[in-house]
This record gives sequence, C-alpha cells and structure tokens, in this order.
Amino acid sequence: MPQKLNNFIHFLAAEKENTIKVCVNLGKDFFFFHNLDILFQKMLEIGIEPSKNILIPSYLFLNVHREYYLGIDHFLSLHNTKSFLNLRSAIDSTFTAYYLLKNPEKLDVYLQTIKGHKVDEELKKEWKSTFLNIKRTMKDNETSFPLSKKLVEIHEFCSVYAHADALSLVTRYAESPGDTLELNYFDYEQTPEDYKKWMGTLLFGFFEVLIVFWKEFFESRAKNKSQEIITRLKTYNNVLTEFRGKYKFKTNL
Repeated sequence: MPQKLNNFIHFLAAEKENTIKVCVNLGKDFFFFHNLDILFQKMLEIGIEPSKNILIPSYLFLNVHREYYLGIDHFLSLHNTKSFLNLRSAIDSTFTAYYLLKNPEKLDVYLQTIKGHKVDEELKKEWKSTFLNIKRTMKDNETSFPLSKKLVEIHEFCSVYAHADALSLVTRYAESPGDTLELNYFDYEQTPEDYKKWMGTLLFGFFEVLIVFWKEFFESRAKNKSQEIITRLKTYNNVLTEFRGKYKFKTNL
C-alpha cells in the first residue's frame, strides 16, 4: 500500500523493501528476467572482431544490456513506468545500431554530435534528419527495416511515460479528504497479477530488441553456437507468449 515518506533515506529503504517483496511475490516467474539475461550473455559469448564499421553497434548492444539491468532494477523496486523509460532508451540504441549495420557508410554522419569531431555542415544536416529522431526514421522506412515495426509501436507506448502526459500523472496522484494532494513515489498495483501484466510487456520489448541484434549482428557470427541460441530464443519466445496470454495488459502490443 502507498506510504508516506519522511525523507530520502526513508525512500531508499522503501525501495529495498519493495524489491524483496516483489521478488517473493513473483516466485518462479522471476526467472523470466534471469533467462532473458542468459540470452544476452550468449550473444556476448560469440565475441566481436575489432572493426570500425561495427564498433558503434557493438557499444550500442552493451548499452542495451545496461538498460535491461536498470529496467529490471526499476521494475523490482516498484518504478514500473521508469522501467519502460529504460526500454525506450534500449529501443533507441537498437534503432541506431540497426541503421548503422544497414548503412555502415553513415558512421561519420552519426559521429557529428561528438565534441571535437570535425564538423561538416552537410553531414550535420543529415544527422538531424536521420538520427535526431531515429524512431521516425525507422517508421518512415519500414520496408528497409522490417524488424523495427513492432519496436516502433512499443517505443510509442513507452513515450507516454517519458513526459508529463496526463496518463502518466493520473496513475500516481490522489486527492485526500481536506483537499490534500498526494503523489505515490512508487507504482503500486492492486495484485501480484497486475505486476505481471507490466512485466510481460517489459520483457516482450527487450526480447524484441534482442531479436534485432541477433538477426542483424550476431547470427552471422555465431558459428557453432548458432543452433543453441536459436533453440533458446524459440523456447523463451514460446514461454513468454504463454505468460503474456495469461496476464493480459491494457495494450495491443
């Protein structure tokens, strides 16, 4: 239940308490997070040869993995909506990597925002039209980036929680007797089942991100690891689909 927070130390303590309670309530379903992390780790085991054209996509994959960990941490501490901001950041990284893997000659365009990099006004203009809103680039060029379609939809869903939209606000505040305004600092749900609805959508988004990197980056480099990873991906997809069917969320994703 929502609680009044006295100060920042109290907030930190509540976060830790929330994490323990959520892990207990999830039970064996907690391993959905662990098993998806295993898939990330399997990609990392493939190894990446040093090459200028894939250096940035490689870093972007590591950033996606970092956002996954942060997203799990936010979810377990009852910052559900914040976990979707981590997912949105991961999708942005994925879109950028996807574009650069398809168009490696555009690396200099991507690097135009780095301080100290030689600025070319034409390239800077191209950066604004391509990378400033990379989701729009994916959406406007769906035939060139077919794996982006579902991720564009998820990105737009996540964006609701990236701004001060009415939807994200009304889920947290309440008016108490005496005209007192209150705001929940955590994203409470009515039942453990309600948490699992959020969880299924969050995992689905990160899984779709992983599929892009697998198809566009790692599959051609997997060699003798390929069949194991394909089997693991299919198994995880099947189990996650069943989980999401059981705990339906308020979205068509």
